[in-house]
Order: sequence, then C-alpha cells, then structure tokens
Amino acid sequence: MLSEFKNRSYPYLLNRCLYIAEALLEYLITLTVSGAFIAKLASYIGISDEITGIITGMISLGVAFQFIAIYLNIRSVKPTLITVHIINQSLFGLIYLVPFFNIPAQLKPVLFIVSFAIGLAISNVIAPIKLTWYMKSVDTRCRGVFTAKKEIVSLIGGMIYTTVLGILIDGFDAEGLSICSFITCSVAIFISMVLHTVTLVFSKDTDPYAMKIAAGKSEKIHMNLKYMISNRKILSVVLVFVLWYVATYITTPFFGTYQIKELGLSMTYISVISIVSGIIRALFSIPIGKIADRYSFKFMLLLSFGILSGAFIFSTLTVPENGKVFFMIYSVLLAVSQAGIGSASYNLIYEQFGSENAVPIIAFSNAVSGTVGFLTTLAASPLIAFIQKNGNSVFGFEIYAQQAVSLIALIISVAVIFYLKFAVKTKECDKQ
Repeated sequence: MLSEFKNRSYPYLLNRCLYIAEALLEYLITLTVSGAFIAKLASYIGISDEITGIITGMISLGVAFQFIAIYLNIRSVKPTLITVHIINQSLFGLIYLVPFFNIPAQLKPVLFIVSFAIGLAISNVIAPIKLTWYMKSVDTRCRGVFTAKKEIVSLIGGMIYTTVLGILIDGFDAEGLSICSFITCSVAIFISMVLHTVTLVFSKDTDPYAMKIAAGKSEKIHMNLKYMISNRKILSVVLVFVLWYVATYITTPFFGTYQIKELGLSMTYISVISIVSGIIRALFSIPIGKIADRYSFKFMLLLSFGILSGAFIFSTLTVPENGKVFFMIYSVLLAVSQAGIGSASYNLIYEQFGSENAVPIIAFSNAVSGTVGFLTTLAASPLIAFIQKNGNSVFGFEIYAQQAVSLIALIISVAVIFYLKFAVKTKECDKQ
C-alpha cells in the first residue's frame, strides 16, 4: 500500500516542482513588462507619464478577463495552457521591438498598447484554471508553506534577473545605445517563454486519486455570476481584495516614472531595491505561510495589511532628498505585505469555500478586483497630471503627485484592517 501511494504521488511531487519553475519563469516575464522597464519603453516611444500609469494599470484590467473563466469548461487543460501562454508571451516579447518597426511614430504607441492589452487579456482568461489545475497536487494542510516556497524561488530568481537586466540597460545607456536595451528585454522574454513552455509540457494531468489527497472538504456548489453577487460571504471576502487593488493601483503604476524622474534613481539602484525587498520577502514568506496554516488566512491578512499601512506611510513621506532610503523602506514593507496578501488572495478562498468551488470564485474575485484596480488608475491619472502641471503643489502645499496618492492608499489600507476585524466572518479551517 505504501509503495502504491508513493508511485501514485510521485507525479504530483513532479507537478509541484514544475509549478514552482513555471511560476518563476512567468514572474520573470511579468517583471520585464512592468515597473521601470515598461516605463522606459513607453517614454522612448513618446507616451506621457499619466498614460504610462494607465498602461501599467492595464495589468489590473487584464485580470478582469478572468470573468470568462467562470463559464469555461476546458477538458484538455494542458494543451490549452501551452497555446495561450505562447501567444501572450510572444506578444509581450514583440512590444519591445516596436521601436524598430518601420511605421509612423504616432502608430507605435497604438501598437504597443494593443499588443500589451491582448497579451494580458488572454493570459488572464486561463489563470484561475491553471491555478486550480496545479494546486490539486498540493495538500490542503500545507498550502501556505508551499505558496511561500514557490514565492521564494520566484523572488530569488527575480532578484538575479532584474539585477542583470538593470546593469545591462544602464551599460547601454552609458554608451548611448539605449535602443539595445529593448532588444535585450525582448530576447529575455522569448528565452523565458521557451523554458516556461517546457514546464507545462512535462506537467501531468491530475486524476481522482490526487483529488482525494488535495481537494477541499466542501461540496461542489453550482456557481454562476448571479449566485456570487448575491452571496454575502463571497462578497465580504472579495471586497478585501478589491480594496487591496484600489490601494495598489492608485500608487504602483505611477511609481515607475517617479523613481526615474523625480527621485532620479538609476536602473541599477532600482534593481538593488528589488533585490533587498525580495530578500526580505523571501525571509518572511515561510513564517507568514506557517502563520496562515496554523491560525487562518484572515489572521495573516490582518498582519499583512498592518505592514502595508506602514509601507504607505513611507511612500507618502518620500521626496528626492530622502528618496533612496525611504523608497527602499517602502519597497521592503510592501514586499513583506504582498507575501501575505498575495497568498491569501486565493488560499483564503480555498480555505473557506473548498477547492471544488475555487475556480469561479477566484475568477470572480480577480475580475472584479482587476476592473476596479484599472478604473482606480484611470481615475487617479487626472489627479497626477493636475498636481504635476500645478508645479507639484496642492492648495499651496508642496507635494509630489505620488505622495498624494500614497496618502489615499494609506487611508484605504487602514480601513481594510477595521473591515477585516469587524465585518469579515470566516470559518476556522481544520489545521490538524
């Protein structure tokens, strides 16, 4: 019996290892099409700061396409995943080649935005299905720790990746060859895409035996949009992550240009910030995962949003004079908070509703959060433009636009703590 168990469980050990590798490679591609990297490309082809913020916020809007996952019934998951990811990652690789296309200058931003949006949309449609497909290979009793280990590998790989990429880009800039940095980013994406495809090819489809090991204990409920909108428990959980997206997307999309322009940070130092915050996040990921596995993901969220509030205090106080230190502290605290909130965004749903019901609820939560996140960035863009055009002042007070939105995010994150404490009722999951 023991040998039979080992023989049957081995493919799921392999799946877990491949999931960790797949997450790492997808993370590397995500890093290349976000933050300062994408801001540099957007600036080069003539896109303004406020529009760059909106484009960065499209990462949130892309999540809205997870609504479609609620109604998908894919029998052959693996070939679908492989096809979709090759398409979306190819589009991401191509956007860095837009500066080389022999087309009118005014069309380059359009091509860039369209390719970026399509890539985000199609990858998000399949995301909840891929998550559930892989998580069936993970025991429910240790999902917090497994998620932490997966994040640690991604963080370490991301730190190395962004450091090397940042040094290369700064080197090209110093030689007056900025255009070469875009080729480097494109090549990096295509190499990651090939390796990412390999991880999917060798992953195994789960079977009913795996479900006995890893499935949640809840009975399957017929989920549809009407049911989820009318279910107070689902809505109470979803609202937490909606508010998290609001706080994130009113700030983060505008920090790429803030680091480069107002704070005057080099790409190398920006990479150093990523390294330091990544190391700290890696150190805290497993302890935070153990807290969730021992107590609950709600308790972990309370702790994480407290740390997030501290992060926004420092970003609110960040100016060019203290930018190197304060933005570093902000980034470190943000990374630690994300270790908890990011994990809970789907593990709390698994904990409270069971894996049988996870796909539609995760899709619903991500779609609503993503849509609201993008609309938040869209709404904040005129405020950013107004403050910048007004000489970085509001009502006579000298303040940078990014400080103003950080203050709003701080208020939201504090409000979430009180909401979690007094309004969100969750059941305690069996941790034995």
